[in-house]
Amino acid sequence: MERAGTTPCLLKSKQIEEDFPYLSFPVDSSAILDNMGGHISPRKLVSAHQMAASLAGCQIIHDVVSKVVSFDGYITIETEQKRSISAKKVLIATGGFTPFRHLLPYGFKLDLKMKTSTILKFELNDKEVERLSSMPVVIPYVFSASHQTAKHRSYILPPIKYPNGKWYLKLGLGNGPVQEFTLDNEDDITRWYQGTGSAFIAHQLYDAMLNIMPGLKYENLESDSCMTTHTKSGKCCIDMVTRNLGIAVGGNGHAAKMSDELGHIAARMILKGTWDYDVQGQQFQAAYKIQAKM
Repeated sequence: MERAGTTPCLLKSKQIEEDFPYLSFPVDSSAILDNMGGHISPRKLVSAHQMAASLAGCQIIHDVVSKVVSFDGYITIETEQKRSISAKKVLIATGGFTPFRHLLPYGFKLDLKMKTSTILKFELNDKEVERLSSMPVVIPYVFSASHQTAKHRSYILPPIKYPNGKWYLKLGLGNGPVQEFTLDNEDDITRWYQGTGSAFIAHQLYDAMLNIMPGLKYENLESDSCMTTHTKSGKCCIDMVTRNLGIAVGGNGHAAKMSDELGHIAARMILKGTWDYDVQGQQFQAAYKIQAKM
C-alpha cells in the first residue's frame, strides 16, 4: 500500500510510534491509516442539512410533532405548539423517539431498541491542543484470542473546539462486553439525556484512555450521555409503512457518517412511494413487534 496520498496504508507498531508518539499500543499492533478520514460535527451537519433543504425550497418548522394521523388519502401532522399540517406524503425520521409518539398508524410498532451511551470529554489547554494537532480519529479494536472477531471497539476524536470556546478530546465506546442498558419510554430517555451518563462506563473509558494515551494532560474531565437506536437487522429501516407514509429509522450507532446517502435513499423512496435505489430494498425493510394488516 502507498504511504502517502489518498490510499489507505498499513502501519506496524514501530511506524505508529514514530508518526503518532502520543499513542500507545501493544508491540504486535497494526493500524490502517486513512488520509481521507475525519470526523463529523453533529451541529454543523444538522445546520448544513437544513440550509440545503431551505435552498431547495423547503420550509423548516421548529416544533415537536406529537401525532401523525392518516385519513382519506392525506396525512395530518399535529405538533406540541398546536399546529396542524396536512401533507400528501410523510417521511418519519425521528430516531429513538419514534416508538413513544403517535407517529405510525394504529397497530404498527417497530422492533427497535434504544441503548444508552456514555462518553468522556477531556478538556485541553492550548499547549496540549498544539501537541496533538496531527492526531487523526482513532478507532481501536480489541480482538479475541483467535483474532477472528473484534471483542469491542472505541473511538477517540482529535481535539475539537466546542461552542463554549473550550477544546475537548472525546472518547466513546462502540460495542463490546461492557454493555449499557436500554431505554423503554420517553421519560427514561429525557432523564438519561439530562444526566451525565453511567459512572461505571465512564470509569472503563477513563482506564482505556490512560492505556492508549498515557501522556495526556487535561484540565478537566466531563462525562456525558447519548443514545443509539438499534434495529433487529442491524441496518437502518428505510421502508414504506403505507402507500404515503415512510420511515427512515435506526442508525445502530454508526449512521452519522453516511447520513447524507441514507437521506438520499429515503427521499427517493418517499417521492416514488416505493423502493427506488440500486441495492436490494429487502435488507432495509422494517421489522415490527406489531404489524396491522392494511
